[in-house]
Amino acid sequence: MRGESKRSREIFVMLTNQCNLACSYCYESVKNKQVIVPEEIKKVITADIEASRAATSEYFLIFHGGEPFLAFNEMKELSEWAWNTFPGLKIICMVTTNGTLLTSEIRTWLTQNKLRFVPILSIDGARESHNLNRSNSFDLIDRNFFRDTWPWQAVKMTIAPNVLNKMFDNYLALTKEGFIVNPSLAKEVAWNAERDLPVFAAEMKKFADYFISHPEKIPCELINIPMQNFSPDVTVPHNRACGAGENIVAFDVNGNSFPCHAFIGNPNQTYNNESMNEIFEQLCKNDGLLLSSGCDGCFIFSYCSPCYGLNYTARGEMGAFDPVMCRFNKVRVLAAADMFSRMLTSPDKYKVLDGKSPDNLRLILSGIKAVFENVNP
Repeated sequence: MRGESKRSREIFVMLTNQCNLACSYCYESVKNKQVIVPEEIKKVITADIEASRAATSEYFLIFHGGEPFLAFNEMKELSEWAWNTFPGLKIICMVTTNGTLLTSEIRTWLTQNKLRFVPILSIDGARESHNLNRSNSFDLIDRNFFRDTWPWQAVKMTIAPNVLNKMFDNYLALTKEGFIVNPSLAKEVAWNAERDLPVFAAEMKKFADYFISHPEKIPCELINIPMQNFSPDVTVPHNRACGAGENIVAFDVNGNSFPCHAFIGNPNQTYNNESMNEIFEQLCKNDGLLLSSGCDGCFIFSYCSPCYGLNYTARGEMGAFDPVMCRFNKVRVLAAADMFSRMLTSPDKYKVLDGKSPDNLRLILSGIKAVFENVNP
């Protein structure tokens, strides 16, 4: 545990391996019809909470699938059980969903609990692009319900190779509907560096130009990268990318534990308790986890966020990253450097720079200069 202060803990629960869609880029390619048994999952959640509550300020109980709303009754039971069983703890329930299965009963329950149950909607932009990769489901989503009930919650916009050239347009389409949008590239799909990197760079420039011409807007996470962290005058600890196995735990439909949901992999494979315990131990003993020699000496290592779980399930090793994604990350950093370099010509104009001291601005400028000197995709 880093430091002595309490921190939040994320408990992922794989409710079901079923899904009603067949998204083209889904990394959970193997499905079956298994659904959790709530009483069994309650036992492992209880054990985890009791073991961690002394060091935890709040819990996020995050439901996953498959499509979790296929197991709405189980999800509702577990949520209400958690709130009633641990009334002294702050427990926020969340769910990642395709948004296509809401009934009047589900809408009523979600509305009643909207401050303690928050859905993260997956929606990939305008109708054409969304339908191309997500089973023609655009018109099955009650977009107004999600936007109006949780206006503060960003939606997840996944970018597949076949719609990469529409990435910015799809972002803009969702923001015009009133959503906060977090675009991200699909993982573990057939990206081609020679074909896709120039397209990605051109799309990132559109984002940069957009936020330059709309100074009142805070840039989205895709391009809002802290440039000061690249300054030679700033020391950023090389901590591992996430809290997997430390302040994150995941349980599959059988109650087996994993460092996060991305480690779960093929639900038809037999769980290897010894192997998974070794991974937990490796993750927990080393904050500055450098799993791959390919990351050693990389200028953007402190920013990059490799997914140890997907590396493990796709290639058998937590450090076996996808080298194409590494190059995409460098393009992102360069686009952010370009955007902030132009903003610094009139820093008082931009909301994202509001309140920055002269020293902060100096460090941002220094970081931009270092990026341009050291990053080459």
